[in-house]
Amino acid sequence: MLITKWAKAILSHPRDIIKGNYYRLINKNDLLYLSRYQKCKTCKYLESVPSVGEICGECGCPLESKLRLEEFECNYIKK
Repeated sequence: MLITKWAKAILSHPRDIIKGNYYRLINKNDLLYLSRYQKCKTCKYLESVPSVGEICGECGCPLESKLRLEEFECNYIKK
């Protein structure tokens, strides 16, 4: 279930989620987010959760936050 994956992602990576949300609020790394999101749009794991937004259906991370982190690497999209 998507809500369970999303909740698990928040509990297992709270520092990353907080940092990514902060970056989203101040519009930091917008270009990095947009370039990564182009790949996510075609990914079979892209899911939408009401009132949360788009998340990775595999790891549960909210994309608007996670894709802004420089140290993040996707394990599901082939490079």
